[in-house]
Amino acid sequence: MAAIAFFTLLLFGQHVYAHRMETHDSMHPKSVRGALATDSARGKTANVSYQQALAHQGGTVSLRLAYHNLGEEIMTFPGRRPRSFNILLATCKTWAADVVVQLVESRRSGSWNFDWKRSLSFALFGFLYIGFVQWFLYITVLTWLFPDAMVFANSPMQVKLTDGVGQLDVLGQVLVDNLVFCALVYFPVFYTLKELMQGGGSLRSRVETGIGKYRTNFVADNLASLALWVPADLFIFCAPMFLRMPLEHATSFFWTMFMSACRGAMSTELSVNKVMS
Repeated sequence: MAAIAFFTLLLFGQHVYAHRMETHDSMHPKSVRGALATDSARGKTANVSYQQALAHQGGTVSLRLAYHNLGEEIMTFPGRRPRSFNILLATCKTWAADVVVQLVESRRSGSWNFDWKRSLSFALFGFLYIGFVQWFLYITVLTWLFPDAMVFANSPMQVKLTDGVGQLDVLGQVLVDNLVFCALVYFPVFYTLKELMQGGGSLRSRVETGIGKYRTNFVADNLASLALWVPADLFIFCAPMFLRMPLEHATSFFWTMFMSACRGAMSTELSVNKVMS
């Protein structure tokens, strides 16, 4: 929890710093006002729509932020290097969530019983799937399916409230995330990787066992996922693009704790009883 609180404060501070720079630095390359002024100075038409101006800042995930010392470099790192920050945060968050659950389980049982294979499987899942694959799905695929998603996400709130097309794009992203990414990608990868790390037998048998466990838990898993991620996605997909993955991680920390508690143990029967209770 301390790590999540630290990253949240870091993101908030970085966002405030970025806002200060964009507000006071007239030469900031991602300022809409600066973009319009540049176009006007070059003799281009002054009748440029606000949506077109937003394209100057809306077509990218990272932010061009200046820093002058180590403190500012750290504060601006999430915005300047969002992909690297995403991988770091995904790995630490997923591993930490399982550690918290295992510590609670050990305290309740009255004996120390830490499963290092289980812990490693969650860390590896966070690094590979949440760090790399989810970046591809949430940033690359969704912005390809919904070309205006990035501009909408980076627009001011007053623009979002009147942008009907952008609002439909948000709804489309929520549906794709929950009905395609979660149901057909996230859960199969989770169960397969977990079985590869914790199970026994041949590679093929472990993959088949993992998929078989997902089939058993399909309805319960997806109902639980929909209950959390539909409302969370509505907020996350409206946030600025560089905050998309960090906000997903903040929510996912608690979701991963739930998955660790209900699906961390090797016994599928025990897991089903937990998630249905």
